[in-house]
Amino acid sequence: MRVVSPSFEILTPIDADEALKLIENVGRTCYKSEDKITEESALPFVSGIIKRGHEAVIEHHSFIFELSNTSYTKLRGSILLLERCGFNSFIRFTSTNRHVVSANVRAWRDFFKACLDNDVVIPEFVWEFIHGNEVFFPEFKDIGMDVNVDSNDLFKPLTIYELQEGTEQLTHIDMTVRLTNDRGVSHEEVRHRVASFAQESTRYCNYAKDKFGAEVTYIDIKGGMDYDSKVHNLHAEIQQQIYDEWVQACIDAERHYNRMIELGATPQIARSVLNNSTKTEICITMNLAEWRHFFKLRCAPTAHPAMKEIAIMLLKAFKMLFPAIFNDIYAEVVNG
Repeated sequence: MRVVSPSFEILTPIDADEALKLIENVGRTCYKSEDKITEESALPFVSGIIKRGHEAVIEHHSFIFELSNTSYTKLRGSILLLERCGFNSFIRFTSTNRHVVSANVRAWRDFFKACLDNDVVIPEFVWEFIHGNEVFFPEFKDIGMDVNVDSNDLFKPLTIYELQEGTEQLTHIDMTVRLTNDRGVSHEEVRHRVASFAQESTRYCNYAKDKFGAEVTYIDIKGGMDYDSKVHNLHAEIQQQIYDEWVQACIDAERHYNRMIELGATPQIARSVLNNSTKTEICITMNLAEWRHFFKLRCAPTAHPAMKEIAIMLLKAFKMLFPAIFNDIYAEVVNG
């Protein structure tokens, strides 16, 4: 048995050339196969998951564009036609001082496929983007090569650093974070929408193997105990007894898990004896508006103590990156 403290790693911002590496990093979190990452492994990894239809992983990278009035009208028009056919679009638009559109790779793919399936025109100015990112859109590589783009159309790629403060940043900046916390906390994290998730899989990860040190890793509950006012105010001796009971329960769960594996059970069956303190890694991608919602809920006085522990830790980092956006929430948390 191994005990670790909760932690986080911010995987964004990244530059566009690093998109494939980010997606591979996120995808391999599910199977804890990061040891297979090499300088050349990202391209075949991403190509493989798209070919197999495992598209949840490609939700963790987005493309942002500035549009002119004419290109905005054309793109919105195509989406409205699809919506009448029952298509749900996850493409985001803002129109404050200018038109900006963004979507993750999966959302763009779904849009393009829906256009072809429903005989809706893919705006001609989008084809350069499609052909310039063939790894993400391989089925489109041989079509749309001879389109003529109207000079009034604008579809200019933007980085997150070119977005204007306020609505543009809140809507179009996606932040990807890998959180290391317990599975009980992760059950709350995956409740957030709209968001994308990739989580360490207890179905496939065999903790009885040498790769994991033949032991189960648990997230220490001491931090959560400190955030729980009732437990925190108990006598130190009682707190220690509570902690000792938890340690024993984790040892027992690990013993039964290893024995089930030894008898021939698969990890997806043996995991049934693992408790909520079992460590998990989960990659979460949300835009800044949804991260604000996340912090307001998960740093609140009534939030679960273990949830507050990791959420407040992460909020401090977001405040450093985007002070204008997260200062108010941080002040509420600090001032109680």
